[in-house]
Order: sequence, then C-alpha cells, then structure tokens
Amino acid sequence: MNKIALKILFLLTFSVSNSQNNRTLEMAKSMSNVKVEINDLTDFVAKNISDKKEIAKFYYYWMNLNIVYDFEKRDKWRTEKATDKEIDDSENPLLVFKEKKAVCIGYSSLYKMFMDSSGIECLIITGHAKTLENLTLELELDDDYRHAWNTIKINDAWLLIDTTWAQQFEESISDFYFNVSPEKLILSHYPENAEWQLMEKPISINEFNTQPYVHSFYFDTGFEKLPELTEDKDYYYIEFPKIASNNWLTKLTYDSDKKINESIFPEYEEKENSNLFKFKKNGIPKKAILNVVVTYFDWDKQTKSEYNNIIKYQL
Repeated sequence: MNKIALKILFLLTFSVSNSQNNRTLEMAKSMSNVKVEINDLTDFVAKNISDKKEIAKFYYYWMNLNIVYDFEKRDKWRTEKATDKEIDDSENPLLVFKEKKAVCIGYSSLYKMFMDSSGIECLIITGHAKTLENLTLELELDDDYRHAWNTIKINDAWLLIDTTWAQQFEESISDFYFNVSPEKLILSHYPENAEWQLMEKPISINEFNTQPYVHSFYFDTGFEKLPELTEDKDYYYIEFPKIASNNWLTKLTYDSDKKINESIFPEYEEKENSNLFKFKKNGIPKKAILNVVVTYFDWDKQTKSEYNNIIKYQL
C-alpha cells in the first residue's frame, strides 16, 4: 500500500469526504475496542443495520479504524521469499482479526469473512497496483507490487472496494475506495482477470501503463475528471477542470535524472469550465516526469498547504 502521510491541517473544518460525520462511521467507532470479538461485531450489525450497502460500509470503516498495515511483513517479503505458512497466515482472517494488522490479502480476506457473515456475495480480486515507486508495471517481474482488493454484489451490481487503500490519511478515512468507479480504479489497480476491471471495454497492460499515476486525494478534493494532457510539435498542454471550491489550486513541477520537483512556469489561460496550462517542450528534459501539485489556499487566513505528487505523467 502506498500510504502518503499528508498533514492535512484543516481537516477539523474541511472533511475529505462526507464520511467523517455519518451515522455508519459513528457506529463503527462505537465498536472500536480491543475487547470486541467477531461475534460482537456481527451481532451488532445484525441488530442495527439492515441495508446491505451500509453493512458493507460499516465493515469498511471498522477495518480502517482497527486494522493497521503490516509494513514490516511487506518489506521482509520484498527481500525474502515468504514461506507457505507465512502466506497461509497472511490470508487467515481470524489471525488478521486477532493481530489487528495485515497486508492487502489479509485485509481482503477479513473483509470477505465479514461479507460472508452478512450474506453479501464477495470475491477477492488479485492483480497489481501502480504506485509512486513503480509507475510502469511489468506483470511477470513486479511481484513486489502485487495487490488484492474486493468486489461485492448488491442489488445485482458488483461494487469495487479496497479496504487497504482506504488508509491514505492519518487523520481520516477516505470514502474513495468504497464503491469506487471502475474508470477510476483502473488508474491504479490492474486485476489478473480482465473481467474484474468491470469496464465495458477492458484495457491492456500497455494502455494501463500509459495512464498517469493518480492519488485518490485528487478526487477527494472535488475534482471529478483528470486533467487532459496533450501536445504538439513545440508545446505540452494540460487542462484542469474547474471545481466549485476556489480554494483548490494546481501547479506543475517535473522530475528528471538531475532535478526533483523543479518548478514549471507555464503560460496560463482561464476558460469557462477549465484552466489551461501551456509550456514549451524544450524547457524540460526529455523523458521527464510531470508532477501535479495540489494546493489548498485559505483566502481568509492567507495560508496554504501543498500536496506533491498527486498526479504523475511520464512525458
């Protein structure tokens, strides 16, 4: 899991998602206790929640309040081959519940156990993930970037859920990875079975690799569509959609072999529904990586908070 420690100073007044004040989240918090057993959880849900989607969301929240990502295990497995017992243990939902830590397959297995207990059809999807550390996937070589997530079936429709990646922020839970749209999940998650892209027209691994890296924070701020990057002989153009809040601003930097987060000073054009940045190709090195920096500007206090590497394009 790519966990970015975003120090969101304004979270007390600005919620990344509506989840922070909803009833389901508050119920999950009420059951967040080291002494809670599995039967306590399932009995609580059976007595208090009838809607299947809210049941699924309750466990999504509960897991992110109570299960922590096992970075030690992940790092060990990147240098040493896991034993059969270690693999079996990591997939054992009862052990995950007891230890309160897991890698992605443990999250997915525990979530499936909860869904099974609630009569909700649930599958574990395996594949690979695009991260800041690995912008281009090579399926046969990138075992370090294998990933697992879930899909559940409610009202004859499959919903995509990643309980592991919901833990993107230290001070809040993002709703983004609960019932995330296939078009947004495919930006980072590439399933082994193309059927579980849930796309009308599944994309190839080559198409996947040409897409930018996108952190969910971009969508959490209110942006719905990705900025469109185009080019001609002399220029790159990147066009950002406008959003309702004018507190969110964007700027560009680039990474190359010799420079990191080097500022780009584009020409700027404001349109009715978008903002267009234009910058010369000969102004940055070939094969540079374009970074989108998102800034929250508090106009009243005249302060700002910057979040780097929210989107990365390989030029």
